[in-house]
Amino acid sequence: MIKALRIFDDKNNLIREITFKKGLNVIFADITEVEDVKNDKKSRNGAGKTTLIEIIDFCLAGNPKTIDNKTIEKWQYAIDIVLKNKTYTVYRAVYNSNKVYFSDGDYSFWKIKPRKIKQDSTVKSDLKYVLKEEEWKIILGDLLFSIDDENSITYSPTYRSIISYFIRYKEAAFLDPFKTFSTQPSWQIQVYNAFLLNLNWEYAAILQKLKDTKESILALKKATRHGYLENFVGTIGELEAEKIALESRVKQFDEQLANFHVHPQYEQIQKEANNLTKRIHSLSDTITMQKSLLEKYQNDMIDEKDTDINAVEMVYKEAGLIFPKDLTKSLEEIIQFHTTVIKNRKEYLSDEIMRLDASIKDKENNISKMSLKKAENMQILKTHNAMDEYNQLQSRNTMLKSQLNAINEHIANIKKIENGLNENKKQMLDLLQNAQQDLEERSIQKTLAMQNFAEIAEHLYADILQDEKIGLSIDFNENGYKFNAFIGKDNSSGRTSMKVFDYDMTIMKIKNQLNNNLPGFLIHDSDIYDPVDERQIARALHYAENLTTQMNTQYICAINSDRIAEEYFEDKFRDKFYKECIRVRLEDTNDGGLFGFKF
Repeated sequence: MIKALRIFDDKNNLIREITFKKGLNVIFADITEVEDVKNDKKSRNGAGKTTLIEIIDFCLAGNPKTIDNKTIEKWQYAIDIVLKNKTYTVYRAVYNSNKVYFSDGDYSFWKIKPRKIKQDSTVKSDLKYVLKEEEWKIILGDLLFSIDDENSITYSPTYRSIISYFIRYKEAAFLDPFKTFSTQPSWQIQVYNAFLLNLNWEYAAILQKLKDTKESILALKKATRHGYLENFVGTIGELEAEKIALESRVKQFDEQLANFHVHPQYEQIQKEANNLTKRIHSLSDTITMQKSLLEKYQNDMIDEKDTDINAVEMVYKEAGLIFPKDLTKSLEEIIQFHTTVIKNRKEYLSDEIMRLDASIKDKENNISKMSLKKAENMQILKTHNAMDEYNQLQSRNTMLKSQLNAINEHIANIKKIENGLNENKKQMLDLLQNAQQDLEERSIQKTLAMQNFAEIAEHLYADILQDEKIGLSIDFNENGYKFNAFIGKDNSSGRTSMKVFDYDMTIMKIKNQLNNNLPGFLIHDSDIYDPVDERQIARALHYAENLTTQMNTQYICAINSDRIAEEYFEDKFRDKFYKECIRVRLEDTNDGGLFGFKF
């Protein structure tokens, strides 16, 4: 329960103090004469009623919004709150929001004990202890909702998520009873509302975890269809056939590599063999030419003959000539000269024949030696291989093995995916069965919620709803908890707001019926009443006053004066409303607003 709220300026002067009591507490905004041209009506939206609720939420570890303003960032806010039947004063300022201060109190049963602070001129004299903001959240979660901050279950409810259902002051918080903001994820709706209704919220948390697992598995399945593995799309049987083909090719390459002999001087030997071939061809060509010349010289030797003088004389006689004696002497000289030339010619041919014959034999001998060396080299080249050929073969084999490893991994992933999806489906079915059984076993909690919601709806719309359906439905299917609230067929914004009112009051009533009034307060901003018919507003306020007074709890609400139609109030309640329930009256003026000035 909230007992009081105080606002201090940056000099620690008390600017405003508002007290609260059990039952109905109204933050009343009177209409002023300031025209709101945009909305064509008199304004009461700047009075500060929403900011007042924000301050309470801020002191309870909320985030500052309106009060996050440089003009008032060093102002300090305090609330008196009852926790476990003990009253504590809590202080907090925007400029130092990570720290929460406290006055004297019994902290012996708190999970985290506040630390004493040193007094100085900047700290109010009644501030004795301090906690960090996160520590304060842990304390409130424990004392208000018994939330275990050490809970290892993913998607567990947190203090701030649950308190948002008891302090609704954002417009989106009134659009759906089961949400506190418009984009709230499904798992949060399920977990938080199951927690509020005393149902087993862990089923919703575990279901979301299973959904996450399924999404991860499907993401893996999608990933395997991209990149290199696009070539291996198919059934496990098709992939295993491809695997066997790859294994056979790898085996062949392994055998080739095992029998692959690499000579360290392979390239040098190959080069030498090529050079020998060229030299042998060159020598062979030379031998052919020399043999041809040798044959010519040998024939010339046969044709060369000495000159016969008698034959010459015979020629002259036949010609009818008679040699004179002096001519005979000259002819003998000529023949002698000619004989000398022939002799020299034969000697030359004989020497050349001998030289050519020796050269041919030498070259043939060299060819024989080089041919033998070439044969040796060719044998080496035949039985060995070049290193680059080996590297190419090994590179190809490595690539095939990489493909084989990839397809093996792909097959393993597919099996993992299929097994994972099957296991995930089985776990979801088991969870569904267990959750539905658990919901049946919690029939008391479920019935209380449904009965209370229906009773409140009937009170709000008495004589209006006839045969129309009203109620709160709670189910659990393959998607988790499903909550629905309906008040007749009218889905207007006014009916929706009253569904929120009805649901929140239902939660408070359930906690009282189960001997648990925590947190002991419910706070609504004026947005909840703006679209509602005045008759239902009057009945809602009257019902809230009666219920919270009986339960020794409180309902704090902001409302604009033009939403009040006194003719719908019962006489006793009308007097009590104006005399006891209005805790503060605010106006949209410089001195009538919450802070006493505009900023």
